[in-house]
Amino acid sequence: MPDDEQQVLNQSLILSSDGSTTADAHRELCERLLLQPGISAARMQPHNGDGSLELLLTYDPRLITWNQVEREVRLSGATLTSNRAAMLLRVSGLTSPSAERNIERALSKMPGVAASVSHSSQSIRIEFDRRACALAEVAHRLDQLGIRIVRAEPVSAEGSVALTDYRKVEPAKTAKAERSEYWKLAPAIIGAVLLLSGFLVHVFEGPNWLRLTLLGGCYLVAGWHTGIDTLRTLRQLRFDIDVLMFAAAIGAASLGHYEEGGLLLVLFAFGGAGEELALGKARSAIAALAKLAPETALVRDSAGTQREVRVEELKIGDTVMVRPFDRIAADGTVAEGTSAVDQSPITGESVPVEKNAGE
Repeated sequence: MPDDEQQVLNQSLILSSDGSTTADAHRELCERLLLQPGISAARMQPHNGDGSLELLLTYDPRLITWNQVEREVRLSGATLTSNRAAMLLRVSGLTSPSAERNIERALSKMPGVAASVSHSSQSIRIEFDRRACALAEVAHRLDQLGIRIVRAEPVSAEGSVALTDYRKVEPAKTAKAERSEYWKLAPAIIGAVLLLSGFLVHVFEGPNWLRLTLLGGCYLVAGWHTGIDTLRTLRQLRFDIDVLMFAAAIGAASLGHYEEGGLLLVLFAFGGAGEELALGKARSAIAALAKLAPETALVRDSAGTQREVRVEELKIGDTVMVRPFDRIAADGTVAEGTSAVDQSPITGESVPVEKNAGE
């Protein structure tokens, strides 16, 4: 991969020392971290002479997240402090999948920031160093790129967002996504109608001003999304397929081949709309699968009493009762019993599967 495509960050963790952690344990921690994908360097050094240590890391945030790094450190028994935070931003303004890489590059140029952009979910996952960059600076940079933050959600230490937040936003987000995917098809259809009308005016030797007006409307409507992505890319002094297609259409128009340039934009608009429709179907399938997950679980305490709680209230170590053919409410290991259970929220398979103790 070219060097300019790499996203390598240098970060540090402060490990509090109570005198019980040995030099061998610190060395083992560094060796353990170096075994993780994406971590290229790890070393210890004293921090401010207060008995604590600073763990210096060099890692690629596309291969391992900061939350995963912290989890590995905690599993080694170390107590740590960190200025790094992770957020999931629900956004609007991501017009096409090709904009993902451009926005990632723009955000990654900010000090201590790593970003992963998803056009299909209209979200951006960012990791940033609070000492080097504030969330407000990230929001300002996104505004400059034409991206608006709808809501920001903290990512837990396990790298996930609370299920309650997902269920609150998913129905509205899905409905908006459906409108968006069909709305993107409309400019392609309108552009095609304008192109055909302009071509017919030209063939039947109609008024040239009418022909140019119709074709100009075709350029404006069909090339709107391509033009936006082209401007975003050029602002970063980069080139991609949107820039080349837009340049080809404008070049054709400058040579007097207006219909040919319009055809390029219309075909490109239909391609983008088809891609959006395919992503919409995938979103709908994922949303339907998410609805299969139960919202409550039956928990048994140490006294043998059973009570029903919401899934997000479950804690590690809880004992969850699963009746025959029930859907599984949480990940876990079967403690006792044998029965067929519904795994559809996990695998999508509607046929119950036999489970035994230890599975």
